[in-house]
Parts: sequence; structure tokens; C-alpha cells
Amino acid sequence: MTTATTNQYKEIISSYYTQCETDREAEGKLETLAADLRRTKKDVVSFAKSSGSTGEPYLGVMFYGAIKVTDLKLLKKLEERKFRRSVLEDLRSGGLLQIKANVKDDAEWMFANHPYEFFKAIVLTNLYHPKKSWTMKEDEENDDR
Repeated sequence: MTTATTNQYKEIISSYYTQCETDREAEGKLETLAADLRRTKKDVVSFAKSSGSTGEPYLGVMFYGAIKVTDLKLLKKLEERKFRRSVLEDLRSGGLLQIKANVKDDAEWMFANHPYEFFKAIVLTNLYHPKKSWTMKEDEENDDR
């Protein structure tokens, strides 16, 4: 994942928090945007594939707040390695991937048809959220494994 992609993702998310009066309002608007993007997921994936760092952030926005990986330290290690479909399968089978019920069908479609882009969405939504960037650092400091 490029720095341009992660920075653009952070800008998109941050803009909602800046424009709204409360975090709850921002999250509601982001959830609406995410739902709209999922309705046009084929176009979003096509745009991401064809435009790179311009379109890839929208993969993360498409699943904003809907996918959680329970082991952020592991996800960071996986991000740094070359992607393999087995990475997603391991996250799912290991119970490390939590997906909200209202996006399960879209997540399954992404997993089956565009696993690399789905992995990018998972990484963006879990590791590069501008309001939660402290979470991974805190987890690493408190991790006794």
C-alpha cells in the first residue's frame, strides 16, 4: 500500500470529522457514504484498479466501520508481506476478522472476486483510521505476546 493511498484515505475520513459538529454525525455520514459505495462496488473496484492511489482509498471507505481485525499487530505484519489469498482465508478461519452483518454479502463478494482489493480495504479501515491511529500503537505497547 502506498503512502499516497493511506494519506488520501485519512484525508477523506478526516474531512467528515472536520465538517461535522460531532463524531456521531461524522460516523453516520461516513456509514451512508460507505453504503452508497457498496451499492456500486463493481465500479469502485474498477476505479481502484485503474487509478491506483487515487481510487484505492475508496476501497477502505466502502467498508468504513464495518470490518474489524482483532489482532492489529498481526495485520501490520501481513500488510508488509507480499499478498496471498491465503492471508484472508487465515484471518477468516482464525476468527480474527469480524464483519458487520449488514455488509457480509458485500464482503463475501469482494473476498470471492477481488481478494487483493478486499485486503486493502481491511488494512485501510483497521490501520489507517485517522481518529484511531493511537489504537495500534497502544496495542503494541500493551501486547505481552
